[in-house]
Amino acid sequence: AKTTTAIALISLANLNLYTNDLAPARRNLEIVELEKVEMSYHNYLSLFYHFTYLKISFTENNSKDNASSLEELNKLITLTGFKYFKKISIPYILNSSSTKR
Repeated sequence: AKTTTAIALISLANLNLYTNDLAPARRNLEIVELEKVEMSYHNYLSLFYHFTYLKISFTENNSKDNASSLEELNKLITLTGFKYFKKISIPYILNSSSTKR
């Protein structure tokens, strides 16, 4: 149930982001409990979680959160080998975060 809830909340955060409704998008991600997601899904859902957080922080022009999300995303990309996330994250990296790529 926690995995399904996490998927729904991450999806909803992306929909909120798409409609430029940032406060609910951020709240939806704050509710996600990644540590309670099934082990086999944890890394994969974490990629989507941090990618969504990267997009939110970019839209808010929040350098600190952007750099933090980028760092976590890069760790997960290395761990999982899902290099496509590196490519799709490039447009959402704030200049102050780009040195940490």
